Amino acid sequence: MTGDDDGAGRSKPSYSNETKLRSEAQAPFRVARQFLYGACGASATIGTGIATIQLLTKLAGAPSAPPIEGTLENLAIDVTALAVFAFLYTREEKAKEKQMARIGREERLGRLRLELAGGRSVRLEDLRGFSRAVIVSGDEEYLRDAIGDAERVREELVKRGVLVIPVPTTASADVPTPAAEDRKFRATPLRVNEWLEWVREQKSMAKVGDDKGVYVGLRM
Repeated sequence: MTGDDDGAGRSKPSYSNETKLRSEAQAPFRVARQFLYGACGASATIGTGIATIQLLTKLAGAPSAPPIEGTLENLAIDVTALAVFAFLYTREEKAKEKQMARIGREERLGRLRLELAGGRSVRLEDLRGFSRAVIVSGDEEYLRDAIGDAERVREELVKRGVLVIPVPTTASADVPTPAAEDRKFRATPLRVNEWLEWVREQKSMAKVGDDKGVYVGLRM
């Protein structure tokens, strides 16, 4: 995902066509609603302009101007309608941005690579449909405890298709390399910095401190 400057010094995210298509597929009527809100908002804007001109001409003493009471009533209705449709359109836009950000995070997660049994390197998305990945991230002690807990129920994890992926929070962390028999329920993350970047993003969204150990369970 790349970013463009929005003119205020902030980076505005841009999304791939695939992300946009997935977003539209998950909310198929959003475009129609936004079009409706935009059209109604434009109509209210025109009505507001006309009512404002009529009010000004009446205040200027034009004899053919409509009564001021009716003009004020029309102006209030148009301004209220404009505010309502602007709010509805903005709400839909924020929901779309939030949804596309979530889809973008899912796509970045799917592209992360890991090493399976036999040294085979795959993307996480390649495991979709037959493996339940559990990402465990923390310091050396947290990871060792998590791996130890997993070891005690290894048979059940293998039976349920669970794959534990330990992601150390520091490059110096000494995480044991899984033995051959452990690789059925453990995998080794490759390009650890990319995994850490994703984990930190999730922590930031959940307002969890960087020093806290976390785990993320993914659906099969």
